[in-house]
Amino acid sequence: MKRVMALCLTAALLLGSVAAAEVPDEAYYLYVFCDPESYVNIREFAKKGSTVFGELKCGDRVLSCGKKKRGFVLVYLDGFEISEGWIYSPYLSAYPPVIPEEPEAYRIREKSRVASWKCIGGERQAWLQPKETVTVTATAGEWALTDRGYVRLKYLEKAVE
Repeated sequence: MKRVMALCLTAALLLGSVAAAEVPDEAYYLYVFCDPESYVNIREFAKKGSTVFGELKCGDRVLSCGKKKRGFVLVYLDGFEISEGWIYSPYLSAYPPVIPEEPEAYRIREKSRVASWKCIGGERQAWLQPKETVTVTATAGEWALTDRGYVRLKYLEKAVE
């Protein structure tokens, strides 16, 4: 219980604009996981056509209580006029993204074809063939963001030149 209270107090201090009473006890951090050259939208409501009032870059950290609606996650924000907003959940990770200084070449392992995805948990984007080379721009947890979409890391190996 002390750890949860300490986390909430820390979160409240970090978020500045969010009063301590507004941050739920079960709050935890999530990280934005998208193309390092792009961003994700923060929306006023949990729907695609809702007003966008901010953007977050790959690696930005947000606080969430896990409330989900229509594929979006409610997050608590600092530095915006509005102290909470909605982010499309496939662009959030429990793990901080690792962004290499330069994109790295990987290849699909030899066993079988592998699906690439538009976003984690989203639509399949393509089938990648064994030994096909992809460029990895970021990783987070068990996922890699490649030039062909999101691919599970377990299906990739560093390409040998």
